[in-house]
Amino acid sequence: MSESEPEAEVVEITVQTNSEKIDQGRKHRRVRVPQNQLEIWDEEAEKRGMDRSSLIRMYAAAGRRMIDKYEPDKSIDENQSPLREAIIDEVPIGVDSATSIEQITESVIDEIENEVWDVLIEDDAINRSGNKFYKQ
Repeated sequence: MSESEPEAEVVEITVQTNSEKIDQGRKHRRVRVPQNQLEIWDEEAEKRGMDRSSLIRMYAAAGRRMIDKYEPDKSIDENQSPLREAIIDEVPIGVDSATSIEQITESVIDEIENEVWDVLIEDDAINRSGNKFYKQ
């Protein structure tokens, strides 16, 4: 950016993380982005018939695919069970942190829902009409 160009106004957006639960509900993180970036995302989302959150998830999924493609040693092992790993990840360490099967199940279901979103958005063979998905 040159000295004559004004610095872009920065705004905060909130990102909800389903995998990191706290007592009061879902954990939120604040991310600072330039105001014009929100406008770009909103315009792109409108063109695609989706909301900003869905567009950002799609961008994140595309980025993850790029990392898997260009850094294959860091990608997920195809032979491991993602469901098994999600369950193990949700089991806390130590008897004092023990949790119920219902709480673990709820957390894993949230993880599965996020993965379903990723697959639906990533797969070029899947189309979207509002909140419904279909293949041709």
